[in-house]
Amino acid sequence: EATLVESVERGATDLTFSIEPIPDGPFTVRQLMPDPYLVLVPAGSRMPRPRVSLAELDQRPMVAYQHLRHQDLAEDFLRARGVRPKIVFRSNDNGTVQAMVASGLGVALAPLLAVDEHDPRIELRLPAEPVPPRVLVIVWHRDRYRPPSAQAFVDTAIAVAREVERAQQDLLRRLVS
Repeated sequence: EATLVESVERGATDLTFSIEPIPDGPFTVRQLMPDPYLVLVPAGSRMPRPRVSLAELDQRPMVAYQHLRHQDLAEDFLRARGVRPKIVFRSNDNGTVQAMVASGLGVALAPLLAVDEHDPRIELRLPAEPVPPRVLVIVWHRDRYRPPSAQAFVDTAIAVAREVERAQQDLLRRLVS
């Protein structure tokens, strides 16, 4: 994550996607969309629907992502509420995290964009207490020339993020009903 933002600062990259917060620097940051967290459980789980209290995750086996910014922020949020899941497996591969949940190894707290919502081996639950979403952004160097193609890319990213966010909101509404 940080190395991509650093490459923008060095001029090696024109722009990059990242997750807030962005380190201080000569950056222009454009928020694209929030990416809400869901609780993934194996299909047929007895965990309550549609919402799961974060307290129910305390001491429960959990599959998690490696220690990257978004994972650390989510785990810090849980710990601040006295919730200490037992991390039994870590991976940075979305499919692996989901497969481990499907196999019954544990539950996962995952950002929605990382989830294959059509996987019949898992079920999605909303956290009863809102977990701060990871916020996706696009970053560029504020003092460097940006060609028209870079602006076109930013405009396209903004438009696509709006569509994705609408689809996510539809899914979240379906989960509640």
